[in-house]
Amino acid sequence: MNRGRIHAPIFLALLFATAILAGCAGWFGKGTQKPHTSQGKTEDTTTADSLGDAGHLDSVHVALTDSTREDSLDTSDSLAVDSTLADSLAMDSTLTDSLEADSLAERPQDEDQVDTTITYSAENIRFDVPRRTTILTGRAKVKYKQSTLEANEIIVDWDNNMMLASEGYDTLWTDTTETEIDTIIVKGLPTFSDQGQVMTGSNMKLNMKNKQGYVVKGRTKDQVGYYGGDELQKITDDVFFVHDGYFTSCEEDPPHYRFTSNKMKMVRGDKVVAEPIVLRFGDVPVFALPFGVFSIQSGRRSGILIPTYGDDRSKGRNLRGFGYYYAGSEYWDAKMIMDFYEKAGTFHRYDINYKKRYVLDGRINGSYSNQSGSRGDFDVAWSHNQDIDPTLKIRINGKYVSSGGYYNNTSYNTNQIVNKNVNSDATITKSFTNGVNTTINLSHKQNLLTDANSQELPVISIRVPTITLFPGEDEKKDKDPNVIYRRPEERIEVEMDEEDEVDPWYRNITLNYSANMKNLRKVTREGMTNNDPTTGTLHEEYTSGIRQTVSINSPLKVMKYITVNPNATIYADLLNERRDYSLTIGGSLQNIQERGVYGRAIGSAGLNTSTKLYGYFNINRWSVKTIRHVVTPSVNFTFRPDYSDPEWNYYTYLYDSTDTESSYDKYAGSAYSGTPRGRQMALRFSLDNLFQMKRGVLNKEGEEEEVKKDLFNLNFSTSVNMAADSMKWSNFSTSFRVIENLAQAGPLKRLTFDMSATHSFYQIGEWEENGTIRRRQINKFYWDRPNAGINLLRLTNLSANVGYSMSGGSPFVVSSAPTRQDREAEQDSLDFENGEGPPPVDSQSDRFDDPMLDRARRAAGGKDPWTISGGLRYNLSMTDPMYPSESLRLSANMTLNLTQNWAFSYSTSMDLLDRSITLGSIAVTRDLHCWQGTLQWSPFGFRPGFYLVIGLKSSMLRDVKFEQRGGQGGSGSISGSYY
Repeated sequence: MNRGRIHAPIFLALLFATAILAGCAGWFGKGTQKPHTSQGKTEDTTTADSLGDAGHLDSVHVALTDSTREDSLDTSDSLAVDSTLADSLAMDSTLTDSLEADSLAERPQDEDQVDTTITYSAENIRFDVPRRTTILTGRAKVKYKQSTLEANEIIVDWDNNMMLASEGYDTLWTDTTETEIDTIIVKGLPTFSDQGQVMTGSNMKLNMKNKQGYVVKGRTKDQVGYYGGDELQKITDDVFFVHDGYFTSCEEDPPHYRFTSNKMKMVRGDKVVAEPIVLRFGDVPVFALPFGVFSIQSGRRSGILIPTYGDDRSKGRNLRGFGYYYAGSEYWDAKMIMDFYEKAGTFHRYDINYKKRYVLDGRINGSYSNQSGSRGDFDVAWSHNQDIDPTLKIRINGKYVSSGGYYNNTSYNTNQIVNKNVNSDATITKSFTNGVNTTINLSHKQNLLTDANSQELPVISIRVPTITLFPGEDEKKDKDPNVIYRRPEERIEVEMDEEDEVDPWYRNITLNYSANMKNLRKVTREGMTNNDPTTGTLHEEYTSGIRQTVSINSPLKVMKYITVNPNATIYADLLNERRDYSLTIGGSLQNIQERGVYGRAIGSAGLNTSTKLYGYFNINRWSVKTIRHVVTPSVNFTFRPDYSDPEWNYYTYLYDSTDTESSYDKYAGSAYSGTPRGRQMALRFSLDNLFQMKRGVLNKEGEEEEVKKDLFNLNFSTSVNMAADSMKWSNFSTSFRVIENLAQAGPLKRLTFDMSATHSFYQIGEWEENGTIRRRQINKFYWDRPNAGINLLRLTNLSANVGYSMSGGSPFVVSSAPTRQDREAEQDSLDFENGEGPPPVDSQSDRFDDPMLDRARRAAGGKDPWTISGGLRYNLSMTDPMYPSESLRLSANMTLNLTQNWAFSYSTSMDLLDRSITLGSIAVTRDLHCWQGTLQWSPFGFRPGFYLVIGLKSSMLRDVKFEQRGGQGGSGSISGSYY
């Protein structure tokens, strides 16, 4: 579920929500803890009123006496007591034991006192008995319940149950005489922690009984930022007053920016009231509101969404994202947003989400434009997923757009603008216990340019699990629904020379059955002029039908190594329409769609054979042990009758005025396409080659392991139709693909390559027809021509693609002296090369890390200083050798991390043959610590222009930003973190 932005993101600051949500009382000592003594410090454990019976003591001073053994000093050894008071002390072993025992035995607990045990420690502990105070100095620490207070000095007032914590100061001198102070250093900053929540301040005053407190210059941190204030006072467990408070996501002190307020009242778990609210860069105010009331209630809450300011060259200044978030219940919410553009008008968006775990979830979203150029246009989308039970599921994805140019006028998303097709579908699936699956699908397809559309209302599919026609006894028992449990048979030991029993061939005969019903509506635009979608007329057609598919397979092994699979497939169709063709008096063809119920049965049969051959080449050089070559030859035979033969009655034969015969498919354009023409007795040959490599590499423990990798594929295929009267051979296809990277050395990290080609067996012929030269493929082999030489096949298409990626050190980073880590890495590499140790990098890599590159990475903020990736694609089409079509396109993406704060990226796509650039985009990003700025410029290509955005990096304050657009450029993809 989306979490609503329940207040102005720019004011989240204000308000110390973390301090509230984490338990404000935790700042001032809520919790319980047993007393304990930790090693390394002088400690005293006593009750809050433990000094009440020792009133005859004027003062007791406890101090460390052995600075050389501070961490191991025992408490009893560190007591320095005035000898004149020794007689008045009834000590057994230690002062603390005596006092605690005395207080517990003789003084009853006062109702106004803290009813818990306090544990404290410090470098120096002083007891002021008349004033009933304890003074802890030097790394002072007090623990009570689940709270801990640390400071340079802590004063505990037992009568008033108060703790006062303060910081200490140290100085650095500019001369040896120590007469001029150069630097004042704060030590022992008061720090209060409770259940993971930590707060610091220059002074703290805490009441251990009623949980009230006062903090000067307090500061704390939570997951989204830092909160603080000059003065913070806790009145009750739920109410706080803050004077000169602030919020920031910047960890620097002082921060680069902050949201401030002179007066604030915070009610824990409810709201924050502040006046005024000021956004400051450093100490400079840049934005203010007179007051604000913000909810800080936990969970999703309804509230107003505050807009973001921007500027667009074409639409003018704008406020985007103003709206309202409504949390209807724990199962659903809604968001309504309006964008206002000074020159264009308004744009409205809505988003509704709902979810019930394990049952359903979905989303309804859309938009409505009241801008010039698209006023009144809208879009709507709906996605819904519901599991009614484990066997019944519903999936819906629907979308509708009212106008083809809607996104051109309202969207900055390039993919959304380019895509002119809208698809919607809804699917219901049902599975039955007997394995039968049923699917009902409804779909809608729309072309936004031509308004052509089609609907399937509905498509129903039924699929039956595979049926074994002649199952064995064991298979019958396994599938018997009446058998709940069948005890496994005892294992029979087979003699070594006894052959395994082989099932007869007919046991492998299987049958597959499926049924499908379609009801289609199709609207097409006909008669367009120069492909202008505004011309022509829309033509509507309806088709429907039912298809049953039956297929039979019988795979078996021949001579243990050859797989043979006889198969047959039959399609039985019931169609509700067909074409009635006739010739007019003028000789033109006309057809009429006839409605009714018409049957058609078509099918094919075949025999598929394949095997595998293996070849091994022992290399045993470098780390390569073996190269394996896997050859998979296959021959597939397919037979299909000629369904255009008059005996099938699937075609209409007409004769024109010259007595020329023509045939036309009665079922052209039907729900299950047309009827295949021509007899087919085809043999398809394919030869697949896979090359693999086995290597021996060292793991992290220095032990050798075998690693197997696929290197590349080389495949060939063609087919011949023996029933054809001419040009029986189809094109000869070749494909080559590298599976493993070709290289990984130096700056080159990845290099891939693939290529495909098709060749024809036949020549191109030409003739003249009505004064026009015609050219097409003729029934003459290409090698059967004068001076053919070794060029036996005619190239019709060739394509090749190279992918690459590189990275390396930055030329802008001056090399520094090698660090200790650099020297160790270099020595590890030398030791491994000399056979003295394991590789310093992962065993899957063939290269060692470059220490110079490591230093460059550190200078660039942990990233590769520069990376380049892209591809080079070549395509040649020679369907007609006289009119070849050739293209060579280069795409590249470059990223240069100049420093930790500056990054530069460039993307381009160009046609190297035409010497034209089809796409170019430049982006510069500057990390401003807690802010980030990006400028994207597209000088040419699709939708040129620029996009500038400067915003906070904090995810909670992503709407605090400034953006400017010029032209139509800048898809906004570079600033995805801001949306």
